[in-house]
Amino acid sequence: MPNTDKPRHLIHDVPMPSFLRILLVGMGIFAVVMPALELRRGVWPLNILTPFFAVIIIGAWSVGFSALKGGLFGYMIRWHITPGMIDIKLINPFQQRHFIYKPSDVEHFSIQKHEWSERGPTWAVEMLTKNELRFETISFDTIAEAEKLKEEIQTVFIPCKS
Repeated sequence: MPNTDKPRHLIHDVPMPSFLRILLVGMGIFAVVMPALELRRGVWPLNILTPFFAVIIIGAWSVGFSALKGGLFGYMIRWHITPGMIDIKLINPFQQRHFIYKPSDVEHFSIQKHEWSERGPTWAVEMLTKNELRFETISFDTIAEAEKLKEEIQTVFIPCKS
């Protein structure tokens, strides 16, 4: 008789909240527009201080365009794990990417430790595919929580051998 305790599927979301998207886009626009407006007189007409002000503006733009990129194109990730298949969807406002993996496509699952300067470390489950793509789950405060999710993913994903 088959094992009925094994779950049939598992869904795991790595969210990208709309509030965070709006915040990143707003910060990005501010970091691109404000330095250019406020420091434009230091750049034009050309003078001895032009390079100094230009470096400040370019530095602000690098931060601003990165925030804009993250807000506009950052993905919400959905893992849908069923026996013998992991379906990963990467979703942002402009596109949706879709990956399907079988056990033969997956190299391994591992626990990744993330160090932070303002708090203790966090852990996430990472899946490495044979074509060297990496997908991570949300981060957990304890390694035990990450290990538990890793075990749940593997239990659902790898079919029982008879």
